[in-house]
Amino acid sequence: MFGYFLVIFLAASSVLTGRVTDMRGKPIPDAIVRIETDDRRTMEVLSDSRGAYRIAANGRFRLEIRHEGYRTVRSSDALIPNGGADDIYQADVSLLPGDPNDIETVDLRLEEVADGQNREEASVREALPKSDRLFGLRGGVNVTGIREGSGQQWFAASGSVFTSSSMSTTVAETSDFSAELGDPSVHNDALPAGDAVFHGNFHYFHRNDLFNAKNFFDPSDTPIPPFKYHFFGGDSGGVVHDGTYFYAQYWGLRIRQSITRAATVPDPRLLTGDFSSIPDSIVDPDTGFPFSGNRIPVDRISREGLRLARLYPRPNVPGAAIQNYRAVGQLETGADAFGFRFDHRLASADEAFVEYQFSRDTTDDPFNLLSGITNLPSYGVRDALSMHTFRLHNTHVLSPMLIHQARLSVGYLTQPRTILRSDTGALPAILMTGYSNIGHATNLPQERRNRSFEVLNDISWQHSSSDTKFGSVIRYFPFHASLDLYSRGQYQFTGVIFSGNPLANLLLGLPTNALRLTGNTARSFRTWATSLYVQHNWRPYPRLSVNLGLRYDYQTPFRERDNLVSNFDEAMGQLETSPQSLYGADLNNFGPRAAIAWRPFGNIVARGGYGIFYDTLAVGDSLFLLGLNPPYVRFEVKNNGPVLPQFDLATAFQDSPLGVQPSIFSTSRQLPNPYLQQWSTSLEFPIRQIFLMNLSYFGQKGTRLRRQLNLNQPTPGSAESLDERRPFPAFKNIFQFETSASSIAHAAEMRAERRFRSGIGFVASYRFSRSIDDATLISILPQNSHNLRGERGLSDFDMRHRFVFSGTYSLPGARFAMTKGWQLQVIGTLQSGTPLSAIVSADVSGTGSPIVNRPNLIGNPNIDQPSASRFFDPKAFQIPAAGTFGNSGRNVITGPGIRNVDMALSRTMRLSDSTRAQFRTDFYNVFNHPNLVAPPSMQNFADSPDFGALFVARSPRIVQFGLKFLW
Repeated sequence: MFGYFLVIFLAASSVLTGRVTDMRGKPIPDAIVRIETDDRRTMEVLSDSRGAYRIAANGRFRLEIRHEGYRTVRSSDALIPNGGADDIYQADVSLLPGDPNDIETVDLRLEEVADGQNREEASVREALPKSDRLFGLRGGVNVTGIREGSGQQWFAASGSVFTSSSMSTTVAETSDFSAELGDPSVHNDALPAGDAVFHGNFHYFHRNDLFNAKNFFDPSDTPIPPFKYHFFGGDSGGVVHDGTYFYAQYWGLRIRQSITRAATVPDPRLLTGDFSSIPDSIVDPDTGFPFSGNRIPVDRISREGLRLARLYPRPNVPGAAIQNYRAVGQLETGADAFGFRFDHRLASADEAFVEYQFSRDTTDDPFNLLSGITNLPSYGVRDALSMHTFRLHNTHVLSPMLIHQARLSVGYLTQPRTILRSDTGALPAILMTGYSNIGHATNLPQERRNRSFEVLNDISWQHSSSDTKFGSVIRYFPFHASLDLYSRGQYQFTGVIFSGNPLANLLLGLPTNALRLTGNTARSFRTWATSLYVQHNWRPYPRLSVNLGLRYDYQTPFRERDNLVSNFDEAMGQLETSPQSLYGADLNNFGPRAAIAWRPFGNIVARGGYGIFYDTLAVGDSLFLLGLNPPYVRFEVKNNGPVLPQFDLATAFQDSPLGVQPSIFSTSRQLPNPYLQQWSTSLEFPIRQIFLMNLSYFGQKGTRLRRQLNLNQPTPGSAESLDERRPFPAFKNIFQFETSASSIAHAAEMRAERRFRSGIGFVASYRFSRSIDDATLISILPQNSHNLRGERGLSDFDMRHRFVFSGTYSLPGARFAMTKGWQLQVIGTLQSGTPLSAIVSADVSGTGSPIVNRPNLIGNPNIDQPSASRFFDPKAFQIPAAGTFGNSGRNVITGPGIRNVDMALSRTMRLSDSTRAQFRTDFYNVFNHPNLVAPPSMQNFADSPDFGALFVARSPRIVQFGLKFLW
C-alpha cells in the first residue's frame, strides 16, 4: 500500500485517538482531523505537536485528515458501538506529500485498546518473547555462512508460509507482490525516527532455574541444572531542535543455560577389549575367525583407537542399553546491540537521516548445536559474531507529484568459529554406529568476513488515483573466509566389516573409511548484483486497487580475488585451474508482479496476487568449496577393506602419493539464479462487527533451486571394483553444485479474530499445507546422483497441520480492586512434525558414498503411541542387499510435533502524566509439555541399535520476570 500507513492498537474507549505522521514516521502537527456522522454532524480538532489527536466518536462515521502539502486521507464508513465513557479506539494515519485535493480512501478497522494506560506504547500487541535460545532466539543467523537457499526454506523459520496480502487490513495492501521487493524473506531492520517529544523506556527481564521445570531428559533424582538469563536495555528519541530528530537504542543479553541431552555410550568393560558379555562374535580381521572368548588381546588393541575410546564417559542411567548417559553442558552467551539515528530537515522539501548499528554475540556452546556431530558435551565451539551497519538516506520532494529517494548502506560482518577449549584438545570426527559420536565438527575452525555495499535510487510519480515508482539497486559483496574442512580428518566405524562390531573396530584402529583435506583454505570471493524495477499502483475505483510491477535482477558470476580456484570441466573430463569464469552469467531474470484487492460490498474484501522472485546466489552455496581443489588444496577420501584392512588410524594418510585420485568440488557451467513463483488469494469478511474471518490460499513453485550431487558416483556393485565403475576414473568423488532442483507447495489457512471488546479479544488460525521438493538442503547428497527423480519427497520443513491461538483478557477491576489494570495474554501452538529420512551408515551399495544410502522400506514407520525410546518403528526398515540401493524414499518418517502454550500476566501503572511502569511475568511452555526433537537425517542410522529413539527435547517450563519503565 502506497499513500498511507495504518496501524491499529488493541485498547479500551468511546473516543477515537491516534497520531498523524508523514511517510517517514515523523509527526505532522496542526493537521485537521474531522469526523462526519450519518446525521451530517461534524466535529473537528487539530493534531498537537506530537501529531496526536483525540476526538469523540460514536456510531457510524467517516474520518478525514487534511494538511497543506499532503494528500488528504478520507475513510469509508466506520462504526464505533455506543459504549462507556472509558472506551478508547485508536488509529494512526500516515500522509503522503502531494496536493490536498487528491483524496486517498482508506478502510478503518477499529478495535478497542486492551489497556488504556498503554495506548501509546508500541509494544501493546507484541508477541511473547521466545523462550529458548537453542531454538530460535539467535534470530535465525546461519553462522557458518553456508547458505542453504532461502527459496528452498519456504519461509519455514517464520512458522507461516503466508507472505501475501491475505493478512492485510486494508483494501490496497498488496505490497508483498510489489516489484520493489527482491528476496521476500528479507526484513527491514532500520531504526525508527525520533519523536517530536522525547520518549523512551528502560526494561529488564530475568529468568533462573529456581522457578523452572526440568528438561524431559534431566534425571529425576538430580537438581534442576543451573540457568541464568538477563536481558536489559532501553531506547529514547526526540527532537533536538527544529527539524532535527534523534533516536538511540541499546540492549544486552547474558545467558548461562544448562542444556541436557541423551547419549549412548559403551559399557566400560568393552573398552578393555572384553566383549564376552555380548552374544555376537567379535571376528579377528587377520584370520576371519572369532577372537577367543570374545576378547581382543591387549597387544592387538590400537594405541590411537584406545585413546579415542577412552573419551567416552561412564554410563549414568542404570539399566539402560540405549540413552544410557545424560549429558549436561553449559551454554554461555554475551550479546550487545547499540544503534542511533539522526534525522534532519535540510529544507522544506528535503530530508535526510544517518544511522549506525553495531551488534556482537559471543557464545560458548558445549554441544555445537548448529553443526556438532555428537550429544556429548566436550566438543563445543566458541562463536563470536559482530556486525556493523551504516545507512545514509535522503528524501527530496521535487514537486507535489515527484519524490526522489536515495540510500547508501554499508555492512561489515566478522564471525570466527573456533574450537571451545577442553581437556581433549582438537580431535578428528569419529562417527560411530550404535554409539554417540566423539570429536569436533569437521568444519572447525572457520572464519568469515563479509562486507556489503548498496546504493538505492527511486522516483515516485503520484497522481490523483495512482502512483508509479521507478527504482534501481546496485550491490557489491566482497566475501573472505577460511574453513578448515576435514583438516583433522574424519573416520567412520561401522559393524559391517572386519570385526563385525563398530567399537571393536575402533579399538583395533580399523575405520570403514577416512576423509582428510590439507592445504591453505583462505579465499576471497566477489560479486555484483543489480536490480531495476517499475511499480504502478492504480485505484480506478474506491473499492478496487490494482498493482502491477516488473523487476529485473542480474548478478555477476562469483570470482576469487587471487584466482585460487579450480573447476571440473565435464566435457574434457579434467580439472581446470584458475578458469577465466567459473560459470556463465544469467541474463534473463525478469520478474513480473501483479496484485488486486476488491471490496465488492460492505466490508468484504477479496485479494489475489502473483509474482516471480529471483534469489541471489551466495558464496556459501558450495561455490567457496571450488577454492578447496587441487593444486591449492587436496581432499582425500579412502575406503577401507572390504575384506582385509588396507590402513588403520595411524597409517590412513601416510601412503597418499600424489598419483592417488583426489576428491574434488565442482559447479555446473550453467548456474542460473533460483526463482520462485508465488500466488495467493484470500477472502476477508466481518461477522456481526465483532469477528473477522479470513480464508486464504497460497501456492509456490520453486525452479532452478540449489542442490549438490556426486558427479562421479559409480553404479551400485561390489565395493572392490567401485573405482573402476566411476565415469571419470582419474578422480574419486566429484561433488557438484547445481541449480537444478525444484519444489511445489500449497497451503490453505482459515483465520478468525475476535476484536477486543468487553475486556477480551483473540486470534485463532489453522493452516493445512504440503511442500514437496527433490532437494531441501545442499549439504545432503542424493542416494543415487544418476536418478534425481528418486529424491522427490516431502520437503524437510513440510508441516502438514498448524494451529495457533493468541488471546488477551483484561481482568475485571470494577468489583475486585486487586485485579484492576491486570492483563492476561496467551499464545498456543499445535503443529505436526516435520519429516526425516532413514539412512544406512555403511556403504551398502558399493558406490563409495557413505551416509547417503537409504534402507528398504517394508512397512509403515509411523506408530500410534510414540515415545522418546521408540518414536517410530525401526522394524519398518531393512538393510538392502550388498551392491544395491534401498527403496526407501526421502523423508518418509514424520518427526515429533510441537504442543506449546505460553502465558503472560502484566500490569501497567501510570506514575505521572508522562511516565508509566509495567511489571510482567511470562510463563513459557506453561504446561511443561515435553516437545521432543528429531535427529538430523544424516545421524538417523537404520543399522544402529538406537534407531527409532530421540535424544533431545526442547525447553521445559520457564518463568520470566520483567520490568519496564516508560516515559
